Amino acid sequence: RAPLARRLSAQERDAAGTRMYRLQALYCVLVDDRDVSGGGALFVPEADLEPSNEVFPIQSRHKGRLLEEHETIQAYLPGVALKQAAKRQQLGMPFTLQGA
Repeated sequence: RAPLARRLSAQERDAAGTRMYRLQALYCVLVDDRDVSGGGALFVPEADLEPSNEVFPIQSRHKGRLLEEHETIQAYLPGVALKQAAKRQQLGMPFTLQGA
């Protein structure tokens, strides 16, 4: 289950519409330093994501360690640290960002 879904109380789990919300994928997104001082990352439910052409390039102190910028597609792809974490997870180990 998604990490935030575990925090729901029994009453919230039974509320109308909550079940579908709980079944959504959660995405860890970088917060642009221009939007929130210091930036950071947070989990966002899939339904709350909105495509935008105005977010490239993102300003974040974490960008270079986690993402590779690709100007030709005006987007980011997983960087070395994320790729290594995904490989470890596929082998059954925890998803951790070692050295990131």
